[in-house]
Parts: sequence; structure tokens; C-alpha cells
Amino acid sequence: MSFMKKTALSTAFVTMGLVSTAASAAIETITFDTLPAQVGHSYSVVQNGYAGLNWSQLAVVDTVLLTASTGNTGYANSAVSGRNAAFNEWGTPATISARSSSGFTLYNGYFTAGWNNGLNVQAVGTFENGTTATSNFILNTTGPTNEVFSWSNLASVTFTSSGGINPGFSGGGIHFALDNLTVNPVSAVPEAEEWALMLAGLSMVGWKLRNKKANVAHAVA
Repeated sequence: MSFMKKTALSTAFVTMGLVSTAASAAIETITFDTLPAQVGHSYSVVQNGYAGLNWSQLAVVDTVLLTASTGNTGYANSAVSGRNAAFNEWGTPATISARSSSGFTLYNGYFTAGWNNGLNVQAVGTFENGTTATSNFILNTTGPTNEVFSWSNLASVTFTSSGGINPGFSGGGIHFALDNLTVNPVSAVPEAEEWALMLAGLSMVGWKLRNKKANVAHAVA
């Protein structure tokens, strides 16, 4: 392969690498540990905009404080990292939705039953094109289960819990706990500035090729 072709390919690969890196840089694992408990309470509501997403009927609990005040529950086993875990407030359906028309990507999350063993959870994802996908799973209070979705271009995802049997905890409910949720708040597609970067790189490739050809022609003449 000629030096010119090697240089052109090298520049093109670097440009595509930059675009790929920019597109995937937003991937993050949400631990909920940056949300403090409210004064006088052991939990706080997850506000819209947190981690680049909108949240409905989801709150975050300090599992250590909760265990100290209520005794042992599934929440005590739900924190994958740190002390905090999110949960569906009042046991109602909880929704995570995009703040951008580009949608978001949901990779996976760790779910634990708050009170009932054999808790049923149904996740329904609604995509930007209007189609849906459904995932059903069963949780226990003994520890978190890693649920993998790998859903891209989501407009929203709703988690609805039901059923299960309380193993003898003093409290009760159909709540689930959620921790270490891995998402990309904006689906991994090139944004306008990323396309501009790629086009600029390809233009540079063309300029280098034209310049090399001109130099060669001049040398031969």
C-alpha cells in the first residue's frame, strides 16, 4: 500500500474513532449515591433532569437509615454500590423517560424486591418510533438481580410490580429497589457536531491526497 493511501486511511480511522468515542462517552452507571436523604426522612424523590433523564414515581432511599428504622427488609440487600438505591414510590408504576427527541439507551440495572419474595415486575419500553418491547422478571428480597435490556432509542420505560409473598417483614408492599442502572441519556448516534467532525476529517483526507498528487506531478515534471 502506498504512503498516501496509508496516510489517508490513518486519518479516516482517527476521525471515525473520535466520532465513535464522542457517541459512546455519555454511557454511565447511575448509582443514586449523589442524592442525599431529606432532613427527617430516609428517602428523597428523584428529580427530573437527574443523570440527564426524567423520573416519575421514583425515589431514592438510604438503605442503612431505612434498615436502622424499620428492621431488616429487602432494601438492606439492594445497594450494589454505596448506600442508596431507588424504589418505586408507594409501589406504583415508575417511569424513566428521555429529555431529548433522540431518546435514550437502557442497558441494564440491578433490581431487588423490597418486601415480597417472588415479586413480579414488568418493564415496558416505548421507542421513539412508537413500537414497544416488554420484559418480565421475578425478584426476591435476598439480593439484587441484574436485568439486561439493551434497548436503544427509548422514549420511556415503565416498571410495574405486583404479587409476591412477604417472608415475615413487619412492613409490606409491592415495591422494588433499583441500583446501578446503566444508561446512555442520549442514544449513541452521532450528533450534529460529531458529523461535522467526521466531515472535516474526511475533507482533510481529500486535501492531503490532492496535495500529495500535486507534489508528485511537480516532481515528475
